[in-house]
Amino acid sequence: MIEHGGVSASDRRDAFLRYLSERTETIGRRVDRFLRSGWDINGVALLHADALRLREGSETHKVEEVQSTLVLLAEALEVALSREALPDVELGGRVCELVQALSDLAPPPPELPDPGPPLESAMDELTQMANADVAQ
Repeated sequence: MIEHGGVSASDRRDAFLRYLSERTETIGRRVDRFLRSGWDINGVALLHADALRLREGSETHKVEEVQSTLVLLAEALEVALSREALPDVELGGRVCELVQALSDLAPPPPELPDPGPPLESAMDELTQMANADVAQ
């Protein structure tokens, strides 16, 4: 099915799966850094926003494997934000477990489509054709 702009629902889902993979890795690195160096309330807010955005995207693109984990992650981070306090050891461990579960459950991103020949070779062909026309 082709949607507006000529992009199919399948293409949009593939793009979201690539985005989900990238964000999941980033979230994992951020949580690892927080566990080593200490939590930062602004970082907690960013993680919360990421969890909400990814949950919404997973619903839109029907990536059911991660939806419940993202809901739980957003709720866990909301606890810290609502208290206006950094996660304690228990909450930090829970967040870490949820991020690991997210990483385990997220479907692998699809391969990118073949972009075709490099632009330079196409330009070389056009230049050769134009030069041949001029020579005539």
